[in-house]
Amino acid sequence: MLQDATVTYPLKNDPLHSRFTGSWCRVEDKTYCSMRFDYFTNWEKIHYILISVISCACVLVGVGGAQAQTSTTSAGEFIYRVHCLRCHGKTGDGRGPDSAALMVPPRDFHSPESTAKSDLELRAIIIWGLVFSPMHGWWDRLSSEEIHEVISYIRQLAPYQPRI
Repeated sequence: MLQDATVTYPLKNDPLHSRFTGSWCRVEDKTYCSMRFDYFTNWEKIHYILISVISCACVLVGVGGAQAQTSTTSAGEFIYRVHCLRCHGKTGDGRGPDSAALMVPPRDFHSPESTAKSDLELRAIIIWGLVFSPMHGWWDRLSSEEIHEVISYIRQLAPYQPRI
């Protein structure tokens, strides 16, 4: 049901916001409101529109800047730096900043045992972790696409070399 009402959002005693009027309706415990600028002067309308446009532009520039910054690194490298680097090291040699404190050393991705693992084996290790080691499962923190990206990055660090 639509009703006309004066909307007093966010503060009831704020003269700036109490001048909004609009139609509101309630659907499944949510209130929707369409605002109108009935009582604003032309200067106030232009002022609020400019503030809205500038705010949106600032958000878009911020998002674009973040995308431009991460576009120089692959998604897999970014995920690796955030989640894996502390133990496995920058080059995947198992000598990360936290590796000395671990009872079981992290895997060196350049070792013959690691380079011989298939992508499916790496995926299972990343998802479920390794028993009796500090390598825990990431199934609840990384999506399937993110796991695929990080495996691709690990393969860039240490290419697959099957044993014969």
